[in-house]
Amino acid sequence: MSQAFAVFLFVLAGLLTAAAQVFLKLGALRQYPGLRQYLNPYVVSGYLLLLLVTSLTVWAYQGLEFKAGPILASISYCFVVLLGWLILKERLSPKRVGGALLIVLGMFVFMGSQ
Repeated sequence: MSQAFAVFLFVLAGLLTAAAQVFLKLGALRQYPGLRQYLNPYVVSGYLLLLLVTSLTVWAYQGLEFKAGPILASISYCFVVLLGWLILKERLSPKRVGGALLIVLGMFVFMGSQ
C-alpha cells in the first residue's frame, strides 16, 4: 500500500470518527425509555461507524510508520469542529478555529519532516 493511500485512509477515518461523534451526541440529546436510551438508532450508528474506523485505521497502519498514526488521527478533532458547526449548529469560536488550524499546521510540519 502506498503512503498516500494510507494517509487518505487516516483522513477518511477521521471524518467518520467525527460523524460517529455527531451521531452519539444526537442520540444523547433525545430521551428514550429504558434500554432504548443506549440502543437507539443514533447510538448504534455511531458505534458501528467507530467499528468501521477501527478497521480502516488498522488497514492504514500497513502503509505508514507507527509514529505517524496518532498525528494523522488528530484530524478528527478538526472534523468534529466542522460537523458540529454544520450539523449541530454549534458556535464556531475563534479558539476552536485556531485550535483546528494549529492541528492541521502541526500535521503538515510533521509529515513534511518525514
